[in-house]
Amino acid sequence: MYEFEALLFSDNEKMAAGLGTYKDWIDAVLSEFDDIETINNSKETAPSRRIKKHVPQYGKVQHAPLILKQIGLTKIKSKCQGFNDWLTQLENLSK
Repeated sequence: MYEFEALLFSDNEKMAAGLGTYKDWIDAVLSEFDDIETINNSKETAPSRRIKKHVPQYGKVQHAPLILKQIGLTKIKSKCQGFNDWLTQLENLSK
């Protein structure tokens, strides 16, 4: 449904700190969408491309796991309902 990087937008302050950037551009992206999970609306404006535009040194493998760990699963699930629903389905497979 969306790029993994969309989850980074769950916490603008932690995302900005993890990327070593300011949060104004993140807030501008967030203001365009009612739902974080819909940020991926074209190849040119996908979350990873938006990040690379402002933080050219962004590396998915280097930055994303650290930022997501700082944000935490509870916050991500509260901000991303589709992700929360999908994760809940996976958790319920073992029941």
